[in-house]
Amino acid sequence: PVEDKDEPEEETEDEQDDEPDAGSPPDEDTMKVIRDLEVKKKDLQRSIGQWASRVAKLEKDVKSNQREVEKLEKGDLSDYTAQIEKLRSDIDAEVAKASAYKEEFVSAHKPVEQGGIIPGGPGQAIVVKREIEKMESLDEYEEYVQMREDALWDKIDALVESMSAESRREALEWFGPGPHHVQLEIEYPRWSEDGPSEPDDWPRVRGVLEIELAPIQAMPIAVNLFLQQVHHKLWDGCVFVINAMHILQAGPHRFAPDNDGYYDANIPELMDRFVDGKLDKMPFQEYSKDFPHEQYTLGFAGRPGGPDFYVNKIDNSVNHGPGGQGHHDLHEEADPSFGRIVRGVEIIQELNRIPTDGARGHLLKYPVVIVEARVMAGPRGRGPPPEAEGEGVKDSPVPETNGRFASPT
Repeated sequence: PVEDKDEPEEETEDEQDDEPDAGSPPDEDTMKVIRDLEVKKKDLQRSIGQWASRVAKLEKDVKSNQREVEKLEKGDLSDYTAQIEKLRSDIDAEVAKASAYKEEFVSAHKPVEQGGIIPGGPGQAIVVKREIEKMESLDEYEEYVQMREDALWDKIDALVESMSAESRREALEWFGPGPHHVQLEIEYPRWSEDGPSEPDDWPRVRGVLEIELAPIQAMPIAVNLFLQQVHHKLWDGCVFVINAMHILQAGPHRFAPDNDGYYDANIPELMDRFVDGKLDKMPFQEYSKDFPHEQYTLGFAGRPGGPDFYVNKIDNSVNHGPGGQGHHDLHEEADPSFGRIVRGVEIIQELNRIPTDGARGHLLKYPVVIVEARVMAGPRGRGPPPEAEGEGVKDSPVPETNGRFASPT
């Protein structure tokens, strides 16, 4: 029989499976390849943009350099001449300034005429002048200044040691080895539950704060200063002026009800007693880590400390300790902490009821007067401390003064 060549052969089942279905979507592998290619395309486009920007910058630099080359070929140096002249002028100004600084530096190291910590002399001045004039680099100046600073610190350390030893000797000779106690008899308006509600009508009473001073070995200068102030009756008639959240501060001030500020600060009648006796200031910020500013300790206020002192109503060990007062020039210093209230803490709580003016640094609106301060040991250490009279608040009222102010008797 003749075969019909026009009749197509039938496909096998395997051949049918190999042909792709034109209507089906790409599989996951194909899609991954497509995504990778898209990422590479974006990277290439970004790189092309970056290189195009670099090429444009290089072309700009080339043109600029070509212009400079053309100027040099033509002998046009006007721009460079102006720049060179400006540099020369700047250098001359710096040399003049450096010479002035050097002359000032030499002058600053001339010997003083009247003693001082480094009295010096004519011979010293010549030697120092020659040494300084030989210096050429900043490193040499810094080395010289560091050498002198180290020498000054050695002298300061020797002075501190000497002052501490002298204060310790004086305190032992006058007041014995301690522990030293001081009593502050104060007069203040006291609130009571069954009393008047208005502070103007509160009765004025007297109470005693007893202070045990720091060990004389730890704080000899501050302890001796306070003992001498009390012994010479310098605190009698002074007042507590500030009652803030963290401190209660006293000083040689006077309550002045007619003064908008409530107080006349450092009045001569009181302050001159401290100054004339040379008992107004600490010579330096003495501090001992063994006697920090814990609650109810006492510290000298200011830089240098004194004569104002304060009671730490909270633990101020960080705030008033080393580095706590960053607004001072030597921020690493601390306030001297020199005593602790051991009796009469309840009076501090009563003082907290007296109104203050928060807008003016928490000034007390009613006077709290130190009527008398006394050392609880005889001069030169003779005899034991006398017994304290009563405990804490004395209930006897003071003379009538319209409820505002009573001068110490």
